[in-house]
Amino acid sequence: MITLEEGWDHEIKPKAIDVLLDILNRGFENVHEGPFPPKVFMPIYTTCYNMCTQRSPFNYSEQLYKLHGETFDEYLEKTVLPSLQQTHDEFFLPQLVKRWENHKIMNQWMYKFFMYLNRYYVKHHALPTLEEAGMQSFYRVIFQKVASRAKSVVLQLIDKERNGELIDTAMIKNCVEIFEVMGMKSYLSVYQNYFENEFLQNTGIYYLNKSKSWLTDDSTPLYLKKVEEALMQERQRVSRYLNASTEPKVIRRLETVLLEEAQKELIERENSGVIALMSNDKMDDLSRMFRLFSRIEHGLEPIADLVQLHITAVGNAIVEKRIQELQSGVVKDAASDPEYIKEILFIHDKFRNLVNEQFGGNNLFQKALKDAFVDFVNKDVGSDNSAKLISTFCDRILKTGGEKLSDEQVETFLEKVVSVFSYMIDKDLFAEIYRNQLAKRLLNQRSASTDAELLMIGKLKLRCGAQFTSKMEGMMNDLTIGTDHQHDFESFLKSQSKIESGESDKSGASIKTDTGAIEFTAQVLTTGYWPSYKILEVTMPPPMVQCMSSFKIYYDSKTSHRRLQWMHSLGNATVRASFSSRKQYDLQVTTLQAVALLLFNDAEGPFSFETLREALNLSVDVVKRILHSLSCGKYKILTKTPPGKTISTNDHFALNKTFSCPMRKIRIPMASLEDSHSQKHVEDDRSIAIEAAIVRIMKARKSLQHQQLISEVLSQLSFFRPNLKVIKRRIEALIDRDYLERDPKLMSKNQKSEISQGLLTSLHPIPIPPIPHNHCNTLKKAFYYEVNQESEWCISKATATRIVQELKRGKAKTIQILDVMEKQLCEITNYLHSTPATHDIKKWNHSSRKCLPSKKRLEELVIKNQNDVIKSVKDEERKFQSIQLWRYVDEAGFFKIISARDIESIFTAKDQDIHHSSTDVESLNPTNCFNEKFAMGYGQSNPLNDDICREIDCLDMQLDVQHNRNNSFKAILESRLQSETAELEKQRGFAEVERQYQDLTRYKKEILRKKKNEDKRRLRFCPLRL
Repeated sequence: MITLEEGWDHEIKPKAIDVLLDILNRGFENVHEGPFPPKVFMPIYTTCYNMCTQRSPFNYSEQLYKLHGETFDEYLEKTVLPSLQQTHDEFFLPQLVKRWENHKIMNQWMYKFFMYLNRYYVKHHALPTLEEAGMQSFYRVIFQKVASRAKSVVLQLIDKERNGELIDTAMIKNCVEIFEVMGMKSYLSVYQNYFENEFLQNTGIYYLNKSKSWLTDDSTPLYLKKVEEALMQERQRVSRYLNASTEPKVIRRLETVLLEEAQKELIERENSGVIALMSNDKMDDLSRMFRLFSRIEHGLEPIADLVQLHITAVGNAIVEKRIQELQSGVVKDAASDPEYIKEILFIHDKFRNLVNEQFGGNNLFQKALKDAFVDFVNKDVGSDNSAKLISTFCDRILKTGGEKLSDEQVETFLEKVVSVFSYMIDKDLFAEIYRNQLAKRLLNQRSASTDAELLMIGKLKLRCGAQFTSKMEGMMNDLTIGTDHQHDFESFLKSQSKIESGESDKSGASIKTDTGAIEFTAQVLTTGYWPSYKILEVTMPPPMVQCMSSFKIYYDSKTSHRRLQWMHSLGNATVRASFSSRKQYDLQVTTLQAVALLLFNDAEGPFSFETLREALNLSVDVVKRILHSLSCGKYKILTKTPPGKTISTNDHFALNKTFSCPMRKIRIPMASLEDSHSQKHVEDDRSIAIEAAIVRIMKARKSLQHQQLISEVLSQLSFFRPNLKVIKRRIEALIDRDYLERDPKLMSKNQKSEISQGLLTSLHPIPIPPIPHNHCNTLKKAFYYEVNQESEWCISKATATRIVQELKRGKAKTIQILDVMEKQLCEITNYLHSTPATHDIKKWNHSSRKCLPSKKRLEELVIKNQNDVIKSVKDEERKFQSIQLWRYVDEAGFFKIISARDIESIFTAKDQDIHHSSTDVESLNPTNCFNEKFAMGYGQSNPLNDDICREIDCLDMQLDVQHNRNNSFKAILESRLQSETAELEKQRGFAEVERQYQDLTRYKKEILRKKKNEDKRRLRFCPLRL
């Protein structure tokens, strides 16, 4: 049995703790050699073990745990703390590190002495382990009192190192370790709160001062070099003696202070900013700028904006330079001079390499490059647009006699051109011009290489899709097929030559299928692929006519249901000419030039202009171009009287007998009869593309707001950028043609109001003066509004206002009310059509609008019938106080004449479609009954067969009239309708009419059932065209 006094005072303290403290105070020389060998250590450990395993009350585990902590506190308070407090600043940090190392050694041996406590007692009572207890003592007694002083000394040493002085980094690392270990279970909380936060703040202040001095003294490239060096040094500093978690924080602080806060000034400097670096081709500096500013959030956007600004300025400078050259006359034709496009290609290569290499192909800079080139590439240069300039440059490369380039250079140039082409807005215009120029190269045999042509078409196809190049591919395919046609034609001629020449047709004339002495070649072109050309009915010489006839016979034998149309303006010919010198020349001319030259075979002239024009059977303009090329060009095959450089209809022409030329083959060019492209054709194609996009979108989306539809259309049209007004016009055109309709359910109140206002502004008055009588307030001017492109309706202004109100309430779906003065309407209709007025719809076509009666004639018509109208009104007022006639359009498209009292029942039956209120139907007072009793409506096209629809319409009208009759109403029907139903009603009576009404109703339902599958669309109100 060991008592506490015996164990602690006689064994543990004198033999273990006192010896350990004495060794720590003397130094560390022999500590690692083992101050407590096994023979010394085991008795001490055994004593602790026995004291902890004795039965209670002699178990001293609790007392030993307390004495363990008291030993640390006593040593730290009496020995360590005084020594640190008495140490000056320059020796404080080494002393602290020394005492920290001693404490770690002491904690290690104390743990070994009391190991058994840690194994059982500590775990059972959930107490801090012996190592933790030792560290807590150091934290409580030493660290809390010296942490602030230690932190200040460490930060001072770090600043000295930043300024270039040498420091003991190992000592700082050991000191920082104290901050890290003091966190214990929370690990880095003490390090962050006591040291890291202050370190980051001190770093920010230090580099903020540095940034100010660097900005004052250094250029942007030098500043960025110093920033790059500072970032590298801070990374190394953290790796040597700070915790690794500090690195991203300190780097972020440097980025904020050195880059983010100074970015605006750095990149916008006049002599060393982004624009200056790009102007001086400082690629390394730009690359460094990109690397550094890509580290901060939104750091690249301002740089990309300046890059775009610079590229745009360079491009605009090239455009302005070329415009000035054109204005000064240095360059006469921008399209024929390739230097402008070469400059554009050069700067594009330069800046694209910059974006890809120095800026790493970043999307922001890719967009900046694109936006900049889109800005100036689409500008017109003089009278030429970019599409024509680029296409003409391609034409120069691809045709013979153009640029002298190898195959590799041609491919390189084409790739560059296609890259610049992608920035063009009007790609469809480029396609039209390029297709015209391609046609000229192919038909005039001026293409330098078929492979190069196919290569260019393939690049365009890859960039824009197969639809973009389909016509070009068809043109190339025609040329390939044309070669086969020529071989077959030659074989056909050979086979025909073996047939007896005496073979005749029905008339007895011999069939000639040879081409005589002419080497004839015909190229068959597909109309849909090639540009449209003028068809010239020129009078061809007999040898040429024979060749054409032979080819037609051959072609008819090969194909059926195809028609050949000869395009003489596209042909070429080689004419062998001999003059007085008897030297023969091969003149390479067009077919029209050849025909004109052959006129001088029989006689050398002179011929008047009119004589030649009649012989050729061509227009004056075409003949002038032909004769100008032959008499006013470089090679004057003909002489003109009087001399001059222009052609007049009074000129005379003769063969130039004195013509001579050192070359045997002479090419005589002629001004083209066709434009390089047709702007109207392009606009027509655009209209079709816009309408196709609209229909495609609406088929997919079913219903769409107007602005959303426009946005969708703009996103789908990639070959050009249409004007918003054009899109709106195309939408209106589709509405007029019933491809689209406005949906009242999706329209807001404001939109409905806009449509209503548009309706009012579309009403145009017909000049009918008001009739002065007692009821003149009910006789309104007749108005018409346009229903579609084919018909118009007569309505009064009051009715137009009522329709607007119905539109606003969204109720004008299946019925419209049309209020006109019957007598006046009948007279106008009679005058226009010379037919009796009926209760059918009164309408006339646009084409007959010019036949409207004059104001004077209308006044005569009104005055003539004025007394009759007034008398009729008074009579009807007395007889029919409340009778109104309405023409109702049901959902199946049938028209019915009903009385006003039946309208409410119809609205009630259709309550789900038309929410009726007491204001929907106006009750007419006796003074208005005559003028407003004739009412009509309209609907969309009837889904049923027209004949059946008219039959049922007529029957419905008759039965409804009979069903709603009364004695006075019956008199009106007899006098005005003159219908068989009215006669039948007089003879058989009301019961018989009711029976017929039921039979016809069943007949109508049966027809509707049979025809329902033909078109399931429900008839709805068609909104008015605005």
